[in-house]
Amino acid sequence: MKLLLAAVLVLAASSLPATALACDSCIAASSSAVQWAFITASIFLSVTPLVVVGGFVWWLVRRARRMAAEEATGVIHLPTSPARASRQP
Repeated sequence: MKLLLAAVLVLAASSLPATALACDSCIAASSSAVQWAFITASIFLSVTPLVVVGGFVWWLVRRARRMAAEEATGVIHLPTSPARASRQP
């Protein structure tokens, strides 16, 4: 029964290609302003994760270099105040 229903749905969808492939975005993209907006949004959405990951990697490399330079010069970072949990009233 499920196979028959699936076959009927596939047949119905393939017999009406204009209806099956229609979407608001495809129809609205007929003007050049909308096409430009789609292109700009696609570029923005593609570049944003790359910038975030690249920025994080850049920060990690910078921090590792700074820590290596401090270790090479013998810089020791001490806490400025003891932790509150270790204080006794």
